[in-house]
Amino acid sequence: MKEKIWRLNIDGVHEAKKERDITGKDVTLYLLPKEERERRLKALLEAIMQYHGGAKLSNFFTKVYPEVMVVALLKRKIPVIGDALRVKPGYVDGKLVLDVDLLKETIETFEDNIEKLYVGLFENRFANVEELKKAFEGMKKVEVLSMRELRERIQNIELGG
Repeated sequence: MKEKIWRLNIDGVHEAKKERDITGKDVTLYLLPKEERERRLKALLEAIMQYHGGAKLSNFFTKVYPEVMVVALLKRKIPVIGDALRVKPGYVDGKLVLDVDLLKETIETFEDNIEKLYVGLFENRFANVEELKKAFEGMKKVEVLSMRELRERIQNIELGG
């Protein structure tokens, strides 16, 4: 049973759908307008990238912002990356090493659920950046970027339907 409902709210017009969940129970799903979802997504991603940590930073003398980040725009709300973004144990020339094979296998396995995927990283902190870029060459849905480029891309992110 699918039925579209529109309701007026102080924040704007929201779409609602009545459906049955997997247990057979009637549920109402509310959807914010695309522009509001994009605004919130951009704010969240920007906050993650600018997180400084305050007291934790000075207590542990370590950075708390991400050195690598995957932003996946998915067709269905099934998180497909999870622990597939993994750093291998040890270092090469004092740099971290990403498990490129695991990440690539996971992305290829769930490619039909991915609209667009961005991998952003501080290139000087990883030993196998070229391997990562080469692994995703020719995959139109995947872009490997520097963290600076990812920040710029986040400001222009557009969600699908």
